Amino acid sequence: MRASGPVPGLEATRDGTDQASPHSVEPATNRPRDLVLDIHEEFIARLGEVVAGRRPGESPLAALRRACFEDLARRDAMLGFAGPDFVRLVTGSPTLRARLREIHEEREAALAAALAEEFDEFTAGLVAAHVVAVHRTLFREVQRRTLAGQDADEIAAALEPRAVQAFDALQRLLEER
Repeated sequence: MRASGPVPGLEATRDGTDQASPHSVEPATNRPRDLVLDIHEEFIARLGEVVAGRRPGESPLAALRRACFEDLARRDAMLGFAGPDFVRLVTGSPTLRARLREIHEEREAALAAALAEEFDEFTAGLVAAHVVAVHRTLFREVQRRTLAGQDADEIAAALEPRAVQAFDALQRLLEER
């Protein structure tokens, strides 16, 4: 599926993929795909900031869990909440899907760095990978349900018990270490 209108700086190729226009003069940090995914820097930093700014006595996982449920309650873009046209634009573009995967990987690295204050490097990376997997899975489910025509309230209600299940599993994983 493709968005109804063109995205400045992204041109459709003959095979239907999107690529940066050769006529584009934006520097690499302002690539057209980053202009579409304009909250990418905040998205990447968010989970690490949650860990760094957690409440006194709050564990990193408890802070991440709390933030996830706050994002669900706000129907926040950090969990993929967006209008159907935007979701179609992102999911219909191989370039934007690839960039979104990169952003999730960068998010994982940023979270691992923040968790390294609390855990050894291996454990920090492992926890970050699991937490980002939960977020990525919720994000994809938000997109899937958005494209299926569900509204944000329906989506949030359906995802809340799944998020509980996921964070409970992560808690058990950490307790076993």
